[in-house]
Amino acid sequence: MRGAGVNTMNKSFRTTLVISLLLTIGACGYHNPYVIDTYKGPAKVVFLDIWPNQTSEFGLETTLYRDMINWFQKSSKLSITRDIDKADLILKGAIIGIDLPGLSYTASNTVRDVKILLTVRFSLKDRQSGKILWDESAFMLQEPLRIVESVTANSDNQRAALAKLSNELAEKIYINTLNILTDLQKKGSQ
Repeated sequence: MRGAGVNTMNKSFRTTLVISLLLTIGACGYHNPYVIDTYKGPAKVVFLDIWPNQTSEFGLETTLYRDMINWFQKSSKLSITRDIDKADLILKGAIIGIDLPGLSYTASNTVRDVKILLTVRFSLKDRQSGKILWDESAFMLQEPLRIVESVTANSDNQRAALAKLSNELAEKIYINTLNILTDLQKKGSQ
């Protein structure tokens, strides 16, 4: 009998703890940008086209374009168009570089670990006013990559790392675009 009372007390304590944790997180202003649109202003249409790819990594531009569309579709206030005349905002850019600097080497001076550096340039512009809202001339992201004996495995690992970087870049652009629009709305610029 005693065990049942302890079990009920533990369950009650856990429930209270979870509720307290949720209230604490909510009270500190935390919000998930993927669930709640931080931007509450009027709907905006963003011009986005496939960015030129100045690297030898075939298809990276298409992966990035698809990732950006996927991220921007998470907002009820933003939509994508390929018709610049229908856009409120213009997001243009280019993939300008991929670098693989070595991080660590074996005793025989063979590269063991590298990091992939993806460099892009882009700008976000208000089409009506012509004002540049965000401009990056050399935005870099990096992802570690372990080198193995198999050339095929290394190639697959590099493609997977670049796909992860593409998604991370698209996420950063999406979230920062929402933040820029929110800031502009608060300032009354919209």
